[in-house]
Amino acid sequence: LQQILTCTYEENIGPIQFHKDRQHVYLSTNKGERDLSELVLMDVETGELELVEKDPENEVDFGNAVFHPETEELIATAYVGDKVRVYPQTPEAKKLWTSLEKALPEGQIGVNSSARDMSRMLVSVSSDVDPGSVYLFDTKSGKAELQYRSRPELPSEHLAPMKPVKYEARDGMTIHGYLTLPKGVEHKNLPVVMYIHGGPWARDYWGYEPYAQFLANRGYAVMQVNYRSSTGYGKNYGNAGNREWGIGAMQHDITDAVNWLIEEGVADPAKVGIFGGSYGGYATLAGVTFTPDLYACGVPYVGPSNLITLIESFPEYWKPFLEGTWYRKVGNPEIEADRADLIERSPLFKCDQIKAPLLVVHGATDPRVKQHESDQIVVALRQKDKPVEYIV
Repeated sequence: LQQILTCTYEENIGPIQFHKDRQHVYLSTNKGERDLSELVLMDVETGELELVEKDPENEVDFGNAVFHPETEELIATAYVGDKVRVYPQTPEAKKLWTSLEKALPEGQIGVNSSARDMSRMLVSVSSDVDPGSVYLFDTKSGKAELQYRSRPELPSEHLAPMKPVKYEARDGMTIHGYLTLPKGVEHKNLPVVMYIHGGPWARDYWGYEPYAQFLANRGYAVMQVNYRSSTGYGKNYGNAGNREWGIGAMQHDITDAVNWLIEEGVADPAKVGIFGGSYGGYATLAGVTFTPDLYACGVPYVGPSNLITLIESFPEYWKPFLEGTWYRKVGNPEIEADRADLIERSPLFKCDQIKAPLLVVHGATDPRVKQHESDQIVVALRQKDKPVEYIV
């Protein structure tokens, strides 16, 4: 085996498929000067890269490539911006995509599988009010026949629409998110739940979201934020969250979203709650600790309360890659200055500032965020006579 291409731990190279000439391979990569990842062709002899396509809107990383099952020709590319954007690559693919859109209900279309000649295809359609329905599509007749709905009992007509939104953070960076508004009420002065995704190196997407629907059904507006450090928006956006946990820009992005909702007239400033799991649980604890007047309540689910005990609890087999991930992006508890910074960013040590009642939730056998993370903050809050309920 010969090494033909390498990247740093802050970059990625993802092989997708060999070109039909067998001398090139399609890759997705953000290697080198690239901020957003691109679709490229690599010469397997020289390692040389040639651009095939990058996001036409220059907004997000390369998403997906679709190839003809018989000819192996690239027929479509896709990018996940506010919603999924599809770009047919051939006249035949463009015609096929148009007939799919015409035959199927509104939503995001995904090709699950097809006959080798693409005469028939199994396609799925999903949306904010439908987790997915599957159709058999006949390319000759242009007709689609429903096979099944993944959640037939869901009353789609009563579910709340989710809309992509964006706002400007305090330092001028554009932050993307999703707002689900309850049906049947005026969208003014509503109680709001800030629902923060975990990871933090992950992102929220437009589509069916069970928690958002559950809460909207009960009259809450639900705001999901792709705060900096979220994936999909390029290297610079991801690295803008380095060392910014809790009291830095990652948390400010969430605070700024609350203030934006208040300015827009959507949120009742006295009725904003915050909820999330894993990193979202940490952001919940950080929100009620470091901005105690902003939130009426908080629900941290498997949330780290002490960044030092969190990092020190990681399994042995994580150790080799902590240097390029956690130690770089969050901090290394073995370095004195980092340790002091991690203490400063850990809600446990500032929990006397918390005013809002909390419902702390934890899974007893969670391998990533140990139950101790919730135990210790619940004990500390109870000792201070703070209102806290605890579910394990």
